[in-house]
Amino acid sequence: EIAALKEKAGRLDEETKQTEADLARLTGQNEEFKTAASRVEAALPEFELAVRALHDRFPLVLQETLEPLMGRLPKDGSAIKASISERMQAVVGVLSQVDKFNGALTVVPELRTNPAGKEVQVRTLYLGLAQAWFVSLDGGFAGHGIPGATTWEWSPANEIAPEVKQAIDIQQGAGVAAYVSLPVQLK
Repeated sequence: EIAALKEKAGRLDEETKQTEADLARLTGQNEEFKTAASRVEAALPEFELAVRALHDRFPLVLQETLEPLMGRLPKDGSAIKASISERMQAVVGVLSQVDKFNGALTVVPELRTNPAGKEVQVRTLYLGLAQAWFVSLDGGFAGHGIPGATTWEWSPANEIAPEVKQAIDIQQGAGVAAYVSLPVQLK
């Protein structure tokens, strides 16, 4: 019995040493996590501010998509109720949606003001966040847009209406695939 107890005590001693080693390792990891969390917390307001500043420069369709995530970001000077992880999740979610939009061709119905000052229903083809082209439903009003300093800048160009309509039809699966030449403006 004494030998069995000594053996049991030896195993308990080994288990205690292993537990102490595990505790030391976990304590070290906990400190690393706390350091990382404090770095994220320090950088997060800058990210949130940058995301808010970019929001108005996005196309309206993307702004509408981002609205639920933007609502989770603190407003300037407001008390922060959300946890660090919730705030970081909102920032990453916004960036993910922006990246998704930027990597796709998107066709959306919108309203544009024609040169006569009348609002006209158009279909707009966005090439990510780089370019966009629009055409009215009757094909009489068309143009293109690029991102500007504070919002998108739109220019009428009625002569491109057939090409824009063809490109939109192709994108929506209503036309036969073909190369379509559209004007591109680089800044």
